[in-house]
Amino acid sequence: MLRESLNDWEDYLTKLISNNSSSNSNEFDPTLYKIQGQLAVIKEVRLGVFKSTNVLNCLHNPSVDHLGKDTETHNIEFFNKRLNSNQQNAVQSALLTDDYALIQGPPGTGKTTVITEICRQLYHKNAKVRVLITSETHVAVNNVLENLIQYYPHEKIFRIGNKEEGSDIPTLNVTLNKLHEQYLNHFNGEDSFINTIFNNLLADESRKSMEFAFASSVNFVGMTCNKISTFKFPVGESRSNNILFDYVIIDEAAKATFPELLLALSKADKAIIVGDPKQLPPVFCMEEIELQNEMGLDLPNKRFIDFLYKNTPKAKNSFLNKQFRMPYEIGNLVSECFYEGKLENGLDKVVVDPLVWVDYSNKAEENKWPKKGSKVVCNLTEVDLIIKTIKKYKLSAEDTIILSPYKRQIKLIKDRLLKESLNNYRVFTIDAVQGKDEKNIIYSLTRNVGSMRFFSEPRRLNVSFSRVKERMFIIGSSFYAKKSQFLKPFYEKSKKIYFDNL
Repeated sequence: MLRESLNDWEDYLTKLISNNSSSNSNEFDPTLYKIQGQLAVIKEVRLGVFKSTNVLNCLHNPSVDHLGKDTETHNIEFFNKRLNSNQQNAVQSALLTDDYALIQGPPGTGKTTVITEICRQLYHKNAKVRVLITSETHVAVNNVLENLIQYYPHEKIFRIGNKEEGSDIPTLNVTLNKLHEQYLNHFNGEDSFINTIFNNLLADESRKSMEFAFASSVNFVGMTCNKISTFKFPVGESRSNNILFDYVIIDEAAKATFPELLLALSKADKAIIVGDPKQLPPVFCMEEIELQNEMGLDLPNKRFIDFLYKNTPKAKNSFLNKQFRMPYEIGNLVSECFYEGKLENGLDKVVVDPLVWVDYSNKAEENKWPKKGSKVVCNLTEVDLIIKTIKKYKLSAEDTIILSPYKRQIKLIKDRLLKESLNNYRVFTIDAVQGKDEKNIIYSLTRNVGSMRFFSEPRRLNVSFSRVKERMFIIGSSFYAKKSQFLKPFYEKSKKIYFDNL
C-alpha cells in the first residue's frame, strides 16, 4: 500500500504542479509552494530520508507488532485522575511503542485530553524530550497547546504559524514582544536602539531563522503538517540535529492527505497518530477532483490512514469508546449507525426532546429541491423552516450552529438571517464543522429529490449528527430522507414537528 500510495500521489502532484505553474516564475504562489513541498517529501521517502527507519518499515508493513518493554510505563501514575480505562490504555500504548501507535477517537471521546496526558507523561519521563504536535488544521494544534500552557511555562512551548486571536500560545511575535519588554526595562533610556533591534528581528528575512532557533530550544513545538514543508529540516548525516523530534503527535490524522502525514512522520523517532477514519476525509476542490477523475484516481476514498487502522495490531491500535458530548439518545444512534455499537455514553445527560425532526411534504412542485435542471442544490422551503425553528424554540446565536451540506444553501441561510435581523448565527458546511460542537444544532438536509449519495455518505452524516451537546433539529422531508439507511433510524427516534404546526 505504501508503494502504491507513493506512486499515485507522485503522479497526481506532478500533474497538479504542471497545471498550476504560473507563467511568471518570479511570482510567489503559496498553493504551488505547498504542493512542491508535498512532492518533495514523497521523493525523500523513496530515498529513505526518514528520521526513524522503524517507523518507515512499519508504514510498509504495519502488521508487525513492536511494543517496548518499559516496565515503568506499565505502572505509570496518571496526572489526569479522570481518565477512563480506554483513555489510560491509549496513553500506555503511545508510551510503550517503539515506532508508532494509533488512537481512534470518535466524536466527544476526549482525544485532546489523551494527547495532553501523553505529552505530560513524556516530559515527566524525560525533561529534554522534544515533541512535534501537528495536524491538518490550525484549530487542532492550538487546542493541544492551549492545554499544555496550563502546565508548563512558555519557555517550553512554541507555536509556528497561526493561532487564535487572544490566545496566550507562544509564537515568534509573542516571544519577541516579551523579550522586548524585558530589554526595555533592563536598558532604561535606550528605547530607540532596542526598538531597532527587535524590529529587525521581526522583519521577513529574519523570521524563519528566528522561528527555527526558538523551535530548536523548546520541548513542545506546534505547527500544521503543511507548515513543516516550509522548514529546511536537516537530512542525511545531520538528521540527529536537535531541530528534529523524539515524538510526533498527529491529531485529526484522517483529515490529512498522504503527503501531509509523511511530512510529519518523517521528522521524529516515534509517532502517535490520533484520528477517526469514520469521519470526513481530506477536502479537495472541484478542480482537484476533476484532475483525479481524469487520472483514474480516488484519493479521498483510498486513504493510507484507513490501511493503517485496518492493519495495525490491536496492542498499538486503541479505540476511545466513551463519548462525553451527545445526549444518550443521539449518542446511541451515532454508535449504532457508524461505530457498530461500540461507542458508549459517558454522561447521563437528560435532555427533553434532544432530537427533533422538522418535517414537510415534498409532493408539491414548489417544495421540490433542487429544481429540475438546476446545477446548484438549495432549498428555500427549508430556509423558511430554519427561521421558524429558531423563533419557535428561542434558539440563541451563541448556543446554535446551523449546518447544510451545500454551499449555496449556506449563502441563502445567511442572507435570510440577515434579513430577519437574526445576527451572529454561525452557519457551516459539514466539511467545515468537523472538530466543533455546540449546544444546539440545526441541520438542513436541503436536497429532497434525486441522488442522496453526497449528503448521506456515512462519514458526512456522522460528523453532522455528532456535533450536538443538547438538541438537534433536522430540517428535511422524511418521505425522501427515510430512503437512507442512516437517516431512517434518526427519523424513527425523533420527535416529529410538521410544517403546518410551525
